[in-house]
Amino acid sequence: MGSSRALPYHIAYRSFLEPAAKSLRDAASLSSDSAFANFLRLRADALLTDDYFKSDLAWLDLKNPKFDIIFAPYETYSDDLLGVKATYGGAVMIRNEKESKKLEMFQQYVPQIQDALPLAAEDRPSKQGLETPMEVMDTPFRSADLTHGYQAVADNLPNDPRVHEQKGSKKLFFKNFMDARVNYVIIPVARQMLRADQAAKVSGEGYLLGTIMHEIAHGLGPAFARTASGKTSIRESVGPIYGGLEEAKADVTGMFGLKWLVDRGALPKRSSRSSTRPT
Repeated sequence: MGSSRALPYHIAYRSFLEPAAKSLRDAASLSSDSAFANFLRLRADALLTDDYFKSDLAWLDLKNPKFDIIFAPYETYSDDLLGVKATYGGAVMIRNEKESKKLEMFQQYVPQIQDALPLAAEDRPSKQGLETPMEVMDTPFRSADLTHGYQAVADNLPNDPRVHEQKGSKKLFFKNFMDARVNYVIIPVARQMLRADQAAKVSGEGYLLGTIMHEIAHGLGPAFARTASGKTSIRESVGPIYGGLEEAKADVTGMFGLKWLVDRGALPKRSSRSSTRPT
């Protein structure tokens, strides 16, 4: 009887990853941003070792980069067996400074919203002092996992719970994709499916607020499960249905966060009457 063995990505796809790593190093040599150049070199190393931890930490340390990239096997939605095998995704992003400034208010409240969750203290580790970078980006180029099927308007990365525990996570909002979603999907569908008085409450602002808190909520709550064998990541503990449950958790917790902000005057009360997640 034959036997099977798993091949790490950096071995199985080496013929693709070596030129990709070279391109990242070439880009690093052209960058005037030393922190960004360092991240590119670390990510090039990660492609050839499958160890993304150090480069993920460097990614979160970037301060308002003019350009940014997603280039890693992050999401596991395609793994219907165990829900842990990630697929490669790539994107080139250009910072939208005006829209990014609007996110500063949300950043300051992330630790308080975490502390307000109706969970035992040990299941909501403090977010005080952790990085919560948020960027509004225009994304002129996407590839691989980011190009097929559902076109994401935002992301919360990386997914490694060790990074969440030590540093936090980065929230990315893709403005050109979000504008297209609102103008060509959200508003037309609302006008077709809802009563006129309800459809009138659907807005781009409401969709943006819902999306912002949805992405923030991905990073809230427990990162690990306590099991008989020790600490296990939530993703591995839940298994193949993790993706759907995590999205539902982000929706519900995001609504909790929006009400928390409205109740404390950080957002105007009219925000609670605006439709934020109409699809």
